Amino acid sequence: MSTLGAVEIASGSMRPSLPSGSVALVDEARPRLGETALIRGAQGLLAHRVLFRIGRWIIHAGDASPQVGLASVRDMLGRVQAPALSRPPAYRRARCLGLLLQIATPFDHLGFGAAAPFRWIFRVAERLTPRLLQDAFGIGRTPPDPGRSRADN
Repeated sequence: MSTLGAVEIASGSMRPSLPSGSVALVDEARPRLGETALIRGAQGLLAHRVLFRIGRWIIHAGDASPQVGLASVRDMLGRVQAPALSRPPAYRRARCLGLLLQIATPFDHLGFGAAAPFRWIFRVAERLTPRLLQDAFGIGRTPPDPGRSRADN
């Protein structure tokens, strides 16, 4: 496997596997589930672990972050050489989002477009698993009323 180059890790989202300021080698292999990928994101390059794959999409997250991201497989530029991690904090959230994507994918293939089925699926899932979705994606979360006590909310 040939090495594409090296990247400097700019944030702590991949702690402890890749601490901020460390340098990691990137090779041209396509990352498998559980491996770390170099991903082209909206704000630049990310080194994140691939947690789930469905069709042309991957769900990724930093090892130290409970937040998940969604990217196209075309945005994966290579595999970052990093130690393995059994289950990062975002694993359950990635699994939930992955299952929702599996449900929505047939609608996308039938030409309904991604937006409508995703909105419908998130509404149904919000009713079925509100706590998980609130924690994972902030869906359905309403700010507390400052005039009420916690017990009243």
